[in-house]
Amino acid sequence: MFPGVRVRELSAAKTAAGYGRRLCAVLLFALLTLLYSCFGVSFSLQGAALEPRLQMRCYHLYEISAFLGYLSYACVLGRLTVRHRRIVIAGLAILLETALLSAGILSGFGIAGQQIPILFPLFGSAANAGSAAVLPSCACLYMTGIFIGSGFHKGAMLLKNDPHLGKSIGFGLLLSSSLQFLLLSGDTVQNRLLLTAGVILPVLLILLLWEPEAVPAKGSMTGTEGDTTPSAPAVSRWLPPWLMTVCFIFLLAYYDRHMGQLSYESAFREYNIFSWPRLFAGVGAVAAGFAADWRKGKLLPLFTVLVSFVMILNVILFRVTTASVYLMNMSLFYFFLGIVVLFYNHSFWKIAGESEKPFFWAVQGRSIEQAVTVGASLLLAGLSETAVVAVDLAAVALCVVMAFYWITRDMDKTYFKEVEAGITGQAPAGALPAGMPLTEEERRKRFCEKYGLTERESEVISLLLTSEESGQEMAEKLFISRRMLQRHIASIYEKTGVKTRTGLISQYYRESLHDASEK
Repeated sequence: MFPGVRVRELSAAKTAAGYGRRLCAVLLFALLTLLYSCFGVSFSLQGAALEPRLQMRCYHLYEISAFLGYLSYACVLGRLTVRHRRIVIAGLAILLETALLSAGILSGFGIAGQQIPILFPLFGSAANAGSAAVLPSCACLYMTGIFIGSGFHKGAMLLKNDPHLGKSIGFGLLLSSSLQFLLLSGDTVQNRLLLTAGVILPVLLILLLWEPEAVPAKGSMTGTEGDTTPSAPAVSRWLPPWLMTVCFIFLLAYYDRHMGQLSYESAFREYNIFSWPRLFAGVGAVAAGFAADWRKGKLLPLFTVLVSFVMILNVILFRVTTASVYLMNMSLFYFFLGIVVLFYNHSFWKIAGESEKPFFWAVQGRSIEQAVTVGASLLLAGLSETAVVAVDLAAVALCVVMAFYWITRDMDKTYFKEVEAGITGQAPAGALPAGMPLTEEERRKRFCEKYGLTERESEVISLLLTSEESGQEMAEKLFISRRMLQRHIASIYEKTGVKTRTGLISQYYRESLHDASEK
């Protein structure tokens, strides 16, 4: 009866193409994270024979190498044309695959206890593979960083405007952590990890080179191209997640330094940071993913802060004295790690989808993690445990302030108000270039009075104009049934003389801007 009432068509989230994009993004995130873990864990296991001081130096070199890879993509490779980026990514995949095969990974797989050289035999042999493989290992992680930058860029574009962005990232991390646990069990772990890296490289290359159909633009009602163009995000939009990510990664540095060191000292026998608690990273990411997709992610910062506070409290109350306490602390560490990984990826992927430089913003969370991890590890090395806890509590306090700032400031509505006012250089279709002295609330009130809309219809039209939620989500927000919502929408269409939501939005902007210009 009313063909334009079905507002859930807004983001095309429940179409075959939408599910395909989401599945591709989940696989990309999972396989890229797994690829980094395969190399990183393998190189860490290889360096277990080195003295602790050299182990930490190698670890820092690996982190820095990956960070440089992210930076290279964000500042250089991401600016290339699609064709040139494909050539570079394909070349890196072939180089890594050739290096793995030439090192004899496939032929050495399955021989119990055999130590094989990593990547390039000319840098070492089975006898001295520990120290001689540092340089090729750094080169490998640098190229992996570029791969992750490319994959995160593509993932952010695949999930642009997707209402299930958080859950997609969360299930990607859950899949990755599950696969990591399976690979890290049993003997010949190092060979198995490197073999897996060689197997998933071609799959990743296919996913990175795959070109899906165009992404529906934000504000599009039926999947057609919208009339907005990306712009540079305001400082107030990227600064809160940036500061909170720095603080959260700093909180994880205690575990990263202390528990990792215990694993090295026990040669990964009594204490093993790569054991089953690693699965909690996926559990935490999925929990945070649901929080991120609820209420547009406004409660995600507070949720992350609460878990961080529990983690710090756990460090104070339960110091590592036995293997059981170690496992309990490590489970909480990985749970919080999964939440943090989802927090910064969700925040910056969302910004990337609205930015004119998505290649730069999509990888920012991962870049911050690598840089802060190394810096915090070096800084905390000279502090006592009491001082470390004090610094961590200060970081939690800063996160609390930023979380409440995030909640009280409606970022999405502010952004769209800027779009409507022309602040970001964007304007709705049919908008006049004249200034608008009226506030958004005043314009909406005048529009509702002009067409005699009721108070409830005024609430409905506010959601229709500013929200990307489905009809069911709008009904739940207004505490009414879906059928009642459809009646209100049908009444609004009848009173305003339009037939679709697109026509309603166009008429609203045209009339309100015209009234403002006359005033």
